[in-house]
Amino acid sequence: PDQNYLEGWDRAETHILNLGEIITMLHVWKTASAAIFVASTCLAAPISGQGDFDSIISIVPEVSIRPLNLDALQQEDLERRDQGLPWRFAITHDSFINPGNDGVWDRDKEGKLRWRMRVSSMSAPHMNLAFEHWDMPASGEMMVESADKLSLNGPYTSADGHENELWLPIIPGDDLFITITCDDADRFAVEESVVLTKINVGYRG
Repeated sequence: PDQNYLEGWDRAETHILNLGEIITMLHVWKTASAAIFVASTCLAAPISGQGDFDSIISIVPEVSIRPLNLDALQQEDLERRDQGLPWRFAITHDSFINPGNDGVWDRDKEGKLRWRMRVSSMSAPHMNLAFEHWDMPASGEMMVESADKLSLNGPYTSADGHENELWLPIIPGDDLFITITCDDADRFAVEESVVLTKINVGYRG
């Protein structure tokens, strides 16, 4: 074969090998970047350390809704009845609460990554919550517990949503704790995929 042809082939082969090395380096860089990102997100939010329900209750951020004006609601309900409007048992409060911007991240006794948020409305007989953006990752689980520990709902997972929404049943109590646990690698997904959009404060059964 022509010597120039062989030299050209050698140069092409060398170029391919160098390109392969570059691709490999890019894969390594992307993997390392992903690992650094997961580690940084696990450290970004306040970490309260390991502990149980009671030990962190005072540091969990709280959204407190002003107690309902029962006298005014009674008058409104009489007017609604006369107008033939549906019977109601709670008042809806819009919200936009998500693990990326609200609450606190820490770890439970088993070392599992945990996010917590508190929702309250003094003297409400019951509450219920709506997550109109719900795309929980496979490792994620959510529990909702009353502060007096008499009510415990969950775990709620990706299988419990319907059309990327999750509407919870009525939960007795006026002070609720929302807890989500997940694998470290899924923290970013939880922060992006769970949004509490409605807090329904009850006032009658």
